[in-house]
Amino acid sequence: VDLVSGEIAEDFTHYYATSLQQPCAIALGVLVGKDGACESAGGLLIEVLPDALNEDIEILEGKVKDFTDISRILKELTIEEFVEKYFSDFLMEIINIEQGHPTVQQAMVKLQNGIYRARATGQPMAKIVHGYGSSGTGGAIKQAIGLELRKYISRGMIKSYCPGEDFGPFSSAGREMSAKHPAVSRDRDWGLQNDGITVIMFK
Repeated sequence: VDLVSGEIAEDFTHYYATSLQQPCAIALGVLVGKDGACESAGGLLIEVLPDALNEDIEILEGKVKDFTDISRILKELTIEEFVEKYFSDFLMEIINIEQGHPTVQQAMVKLQNGIYRARATGQPMAKIVHGYGSSGTGGAIKQAIGLELRKYISRGMIKSYCPGEDFGPFSSAGREMSAKHPAVSRDRDWGLQNDGITVIMFK
């Protein structure tokens, strides 16, 4: 693959897109002081995974525009502060069991695999995307999720869960989650009464 501009980030992005067929965004930078010394250097690489939601990709595309001066950002913020400021929308793992229009049985297998995967990341919470069902209220899959999650609670796999319609400041389940993890109140589904999701808390 030929070089595009000689800028490392641009050339790597071009390589990922044309050779690996993997869409990504790369930001790299070095901040040099007036005395010629390096004050800050670093970068990030964001890859879009196959099951990424379109709305998440759109959010990422908007955020990438803020990373034109990544070295200055990393000088002013710790890594934890950087993640909190720019990626609080993604502090929850997404368990998408809606994709592919599965049967209830297939959806429960997806749910189980997703919960194990989400727990392994160490994230304190996860969001299950199950859709609204043909009835517009979640249907059989949503009902099955409630039954399964109660089993996971009894087995100690999760601490609690909150249906999307209660995920906000006006329900006890929502308040419990935001008290334990304040960043959750900045989630894009917070307070929107989204029946197509369910949020689980691991710890």
